Order: sequence, then C-alpha cells, then structure tokens
Amino acid sequence: AVNHWERAIETHQENHPWADHYHTKVEATEPRSVVDGDVDLITGGPQCTHYSKARGGKPVDEQKRASPWHVLDWVAKLRPEHVLLENVPEFESWGPVIDGEPTRNGQFFEAWAETFRGLGYQIGWRTLTAADYGDATTRTRLFVIASRDHQPTWPEPTHADDWRPAAEILDWSE
Repeated sequence: AVNHWERAIETHQENHPWADHYHTKVEATEPRSVVDGDVDLITGGPQCTHYSKARGGKPVDEQKRASPWHVLDWVAKLRPEHVLLENVPEFESWGPVIDGEPTRNGQFFEAWAETFRGLGYQIGWRTLTAADYGDATTRTRLFVIASRDHQPTWPEPTHADDWRPAAEILDWSE
C-alpha cells in the first residue's frame, strides 16, 4: 500500500497486516522500488477532491488533478494483468481547467482511457451504488476496470431491492 496520508496507511495496515506499507506520495515513488516481480492487480483511488461536485465552487488546482496520470505511470512500469480504480462519478467528466473552472467536458478522461488502451488494456467504467452490493450506504462511485487479457465484466447487483441503513450495523454503544 502506498499513500501520502498517514491515516490511510494506518487503516490499511490494521486491516492487512501482512502487506508492505509505504507512507509516501505515489508520484514520488518508483514502482519497482516497492514492487518485486509480477503484478496481478493494481487497485487505487486517484485523488478526487478536484473532480467532486462537493467542492462547493472552490477553485480547482490542475496539478492536484494529475493523480490519474500517476496511476498510468505505475501501470506502464509494472504491467499488471488487471487494474481496478474507484473515484467520484464526476471523474468521468474530467476536462481542462479554464480560468480556474473545470470544463467537465470529459476530454482528459477520454485521453486517459485511450492511454490505457495504448498500453494494451481493455477498459470499462461504470457508476455503481454501494447499497446495491450490500454496503450500508447509498454512496455512488465510478469504477474503472482494465484488463490485459479480456474485456472487463461487471457484477450483477446483489442487494438492489434489499438496502439496509447504516444504523443497522453501527455499534451505538461506542
């Protein structure tokens, strides 16, 4: 696990104590310095705050919108069989920033997806709702799947008619 945010590394370490953990920026890390051998799967969540509608009209920093390109750097250098990324739905509309405002025309997202294809991957993306798959939240996220050997497929919802509220699983005694 590679992440610049210490809390993220702590959480991952608690849940996956067997894994190697690196508290560093992805873009400042040479992939082969932390990964030895073949890679089956890269998972990630490029920084999403500069794509999200939840920013409330705050100015957008183009440099902070670069993390999806850093993922592609890792993919190009490690050549994993598969890639799974998660982000806010607005990531699909990633486009240039003009006068501090995002265009939301999808131009950069399409170029990014085309770069995946150029690296020999078949790629697909879809917005999914977590509650449809048994999680106690109606949060929606854009998922991107890329594979070197087949067209990505998508799971069928398992709980589309059986959503449960988070209150059912929270331990209210804490």
